[in-house]
Amino acid sequence: MIPLPDCPIVRVDDRTPPSVARAVQRRAGADLVRIGRGLYVDRAQWLALDDRARHLVRVRAVLPRLPGGAVFAHESALLLHGVRLLGPAPARVVVAEPCRARVDRRSPLVESHPMPSGALETVRLGPEDVPVLGLAGAAAATARSMPFRDTVVVLDQVLRRGVPRDEIAAALAPGSRRGAARAHAALDFADHRSDSVGESLARVVLHESGAPRPQLQHEFRSPDGLRALVDFWFPDQGVVVEYDGAVKYRDARTRDGRSPEQVVIAEKTREDWIRALPEVRAVRRLTSHDLRSVPFVAATLRAAGVPTTH
Repeated sequence: MIPLPDCPIVRVDDRTPPSVARAVQRRAGADLVRIGRGLYVDRAQWLALDDRARHLVRVRAVLPRLPGGAVFAHESALLLHGVRLLGPAPARVVVAEPCRARVDRRSPLVESHPMPSGALETVRLGPEDVPVLGLAGAAAATARSMPFRDTVVVLDQVLRRGVPRDEIAAALAPGSRRGAARAHAALDFADHRSDSVGESLARVVLHESGAPRPQLQHEFRSPDGLRALVDFWFPDQGVVVEYDGAVKYRDARTRDGRSPEQVVIAEKTREDWIRALPEVRAVRRLTSHDLRSVPFVAATLRAAGVPTTH
């Protein structure tokens, strides 16, 4: 179940008493934000939400108006399945309708698409059942329109959830050729072993730098039983590359009861042990800031002894 963000929707329609409608409209622009025709939310609550939560509020607003047989699709479906996007969630909710022949983007709130290939499912958004395109179909549909980086981030997560690669490929098969080549390239590159958005992006940036393809989640073991999994291992050069995401230090759920300082000390101890292994010549860490520059990452790899073509 996806929790419903704490941002109730005020609806104004033909059944709303005129006095109530006038009162709501007077508040619009002050302490209410209009998110669609006849749809308002509290300004302070709305501003406190991130882009993903705002998209889910829009989904909740659209749900009662959903045409018969329609489902939430593309990015909206991915977010309802709990998949994280690399970029911000779109401002429009994406809906697929069985009888629609072309895309309609005239509404500022809803973007309507023809029904793509793929199974239909139901997910829970708070207390309500919401019709959505299944994970394979939603991933395939967005793969045709998203940039390569964004698509890999999505596909890594979908594969990690156990969706077969062949099922995504089958959902990609019908339809036009538009975006198909990029989508199939991203599907070929996608890997279920990347266990975070940051790792998926780092893998794409390593690829864009022209580095050799690394081994993912390589395990090192010591004679006394110590074990360590590393994000990327270049065995021919003896180089370990780790994605150093801030979430491991800031998010209490990933710290297992430890303080940020204890996490830092544990990471330092782990890295010292890895560096001492005879097959490891260098360890490099990449942050989200580093990944903004392919030339910087390429230079970092070359300095460690990993060849690049960038």
